[in-house]
Amino acid sequence: MVPDEKNIEYSKTVLEKVAAYTDILQKAFEETGTSEEKSICGKLTAEYFVLRTVLAWRHDDMQLAEHMYNKSMNSKDIFDHDTTESLSDALYEIGKESLTKKQYTLAVKWLQRAYEVLNSEDLDKLSANATELRISILQTLIKALLETKSDESLQRAQDLVDLLEGEIGDKMVVLLLRMELLSEKTDDVFDGLAYSGILQRMIRTMSLSIANLRLFLFHARKLNDKAPSLAIKALDELVRLRIKEWVDITKLGEWLEKVLVTRIWMVVSGRDTEEGFVGTEAFLDLIADNAVKGMTTEATMAVHMVGRHELLWKRIEASYGLSQYEITEKWCRLGLHRLFEKSGELNIAKISRKILLCALGRGDIGSARDVFGSMSSGAKEEPLTRFLMYKIAIRSEEVEFAAECLEKVAVSQGNDPTLLYACVLDAQQAGNRTHVLSALQLVLEKCGYNLQGNVHLPSLLRTTVVLLVGVIEGAKTKEESAKHGESVERLCQLFEGGEYTFSLFLKDVPTGYACDGTLTIEALQSIQKSSNREVWTLLELEWFSRNTYNLSLKNLSLWDPRQSLRLLTCCIGFIDLYPADIGSHAHDDITLRKMFCNFTSATALVSLARSEDLIETQLQDYLNLRKHVASFDSLLQEKLEPGKLEELTADDLLQKLAVLLAFDFEAGCRLKDWDSLGECILKAEVCRCALVWELMADCILGCEAPTTGELVLFLSIILRASKVYTNCFSVLVTTMKKIVNATWELEAFDSAKLSKYLRCLFHVAIVSNDVIAEELLDQVNVLARDAAETDLPYPTPELDWLATKSFNHAIDLYIADQDDACRRWAEKALNVAKMCADGGALYELLKGKLAGLRFG
Repeated sequence: MVPDEKNIEYSKTVLEKVAAYTDILQKAFEETGTSEEKSICGKLTAEYFVLRTVLAWRHDDMQLAEHMYNKSMNSKDIFDHDTTESLSDALYEIGKESLTKKQYTLAVKWLQRAYEVLNSEDLDKLSANATELRISILQTLIKALLETKSDESLQRAQDLVDLLEGEIGDKMVVLLLRMELLSEKTDDVFDGLAYSGILQRMIRTMSLSIANLRLFLFHARKLNDKAPSLAIKALDELVRLRIKEWVDITKLGEWLEKVLVTRIWMVVSGRDTEEGFVGTEAFLDLIADNAVKGMTTEATMAVHMVGRHELLWKRIEASYGLSQYEITEKWCRLGLHRLFEKSGELNIAKISRKILLCALGRGDIGSARDVFGSMSSGAKEEPLTRFLMYKIAIRSEEVEFAAECLEKVAVSQGNDPTLLYACVLDAQQAGNRTHVLSALQLVLEKCGYNLQGNVHLPSLLRTTVVLLVGVIEGAKTKEESAKHGESVERLCQLFEGGEYTFSLFLKDVPTGYACDGTLTIEALQSIQKSSNREVWTLLELEWFSRNTYNLSLKNLSLWDPRQSLRLLTCCIGFIDLYPADIGSHAHDDITLRKMFCNFTSATALVSLARSEDLIETQLQDYLNLRKHVASFDSLLQEKLEPGKLEELTADDLLQKLAVLLAFDFEAGCRLKDWDSLGECILKAEVCRCALVWELMADCILGCEAPTTGELVLFLSIILRASKVYTNCFSVLVTTMKKIVNATWELEAFDSAKLSKYLRCLFHVAIVSNDVIAEELLDQVNVLARDAAETDLPYPTPELDWLATKSFNHAIDLYIADQDDACRRWAEKALNVAKMCADGGALYELLKGKLAGLRFG
């Protein structure tokens, strides 16, 4: 027996006292005792030495324990059965403790002694516990022998295992020892078949219990390290032979699931073979057919995810990463086995989507559609599923289905455009610009042209613009381009959205503005730093400004003028967002660009206004035109400062200003802004361009200018004698007079065309203002006299008409008893008639008629 540890000290004290009486007792019984008394004394002495052996061991005094063991063995001839079992048990405890302390040699020695002591008696004569003790001793001894790892000890262990098996057969303990023995063999080749054979014997003999199943799985995993296929077969055999018995034991249901998880773990850890897939599917079928209640959610989830490491999914991802699409799909099919129906719709949808990717990778569109059709309605509507079907649809040219999937993705993603970005990239890879543009448009709608953390809006806009321009420019003719009106409209919206966003972006600039409130580069950079990323940089601004300008000019003859006008307006808007301190060279460049935008915009607007039937829209166009002219004129005044422009450039800009002033004059007439017409004429003086006067003259003649009105101060532009008109007269007449005076001074105006303007002007003036009419006659007389000395004389028919009209007006004055006025007008008529190249015929005729008048 083994003393309780708490009483070891008491035991020591007691045995020390007993030791003093041992010799006395032995001598007394030897001299006077009966044979029976001598026998009792010998047994007690043997028991005493057994106790002393245990006590020495408890005090870790192995030398004393050895001595006491030897003394006890001196009395082994007189041991009874109890003493034998007691000593054997004590020696077993010593050996087992030594094994625990990894003192393997010492453990073998004491366990061997325990075995020899117990084996010295016939088992039939010992108690029932002796048999269990003997098996325990052998089991522990074999373990100790295995730990010594010498050839002799291993052979000894083998012999003992054989002995034990011969005595008790295929008991679990024997089979476990045999597997340990196989594991410890030092041969280079592991005997997997023998190990597997032992597991097969376990399957047939062991009772189904938690302990036995735990041991079986432990050794199955151990076999899997050396021979995976044999380990898998062992698990298959376990389920095949014991499944019907197993499912009837409620408490073992959890362990069936653990076997399932282990089996899946083994197959995903091995090589990909057709045999492996077929065997695994048969294994799953076997469980599904017999497990009436099916797998619990926990078990099926474990198959898909073990702890934080995915089981099947990890293998699926690995195979897919190597482009092994067929292998990947086989793994996915296992994951979708009916046994795992409780794994959750999300997991099932996830695996189904991977099959879609495999089909896409193989180019098997039909298979992909079949998979999509087999998915649940909820899984079909998931954004990732729709994204994959979008990939498939654009490759199979299913335009409507692609649009449907794209719309589903857009709607389901809230304000996150990440998946839409993926659609864009995939459409690019597929080489379909139409689908790319559709996806980009949805991305822009999703972010609403707002700056978001995961969206670099300028890049998004640039990409969309480039693709859209590519689609538009794919048209080779004007007719084909007309079909792209919607695309051009989207292009305009993109640039307008960019300009709007940039203006909002600049509102967030906290500091860095110049004293006059203009934006500086420092201010622009400060907002970039505050957001830790560059968004709207100078380079972005330049790209958008330059491209709006180039696209509008390039397509003026192809696009709707209003669309080109919108792009030009955007260009001006981008230019106005430039920092003020970008440098003189850059500033000059964008200033010229803005002036050209203003010029082209005004040209487009005048064309639109002239053809517009809706008066309100027409007037608005004219009003916008005048704004562009004012902007061009203002910028030109800065440019005309000495040293800023080359002569050729300055002349070109002045010619453009002349055209714009003519358009401005026309706009003023249409808007009935009569007071501004004089300013237009004054501004045109610097242009020195005959064309502008022709345009102004044509316009004033065709407009509905008032014939009477409030006094307006007009300054003669080129006349040698400046004169301020202080009486009321016609806006129309006065303006025309200024135009005529200025054009004649240019010496580049056609005298025939000028004569027509003067005739028209005189025709109006003679009705509304005699003073101006008389001055016009004087001016015509001077012009005719000057022109007579040139190659282009004043046209005689015009002079004939003016002289006749003037003389008739004199006759009207005569009839009205205005004799002085009559003489004055008749004299002016004669002066004009004198210049006619008719040999003086008209002059003589009029002179004769004048002589026939009788003045009072």
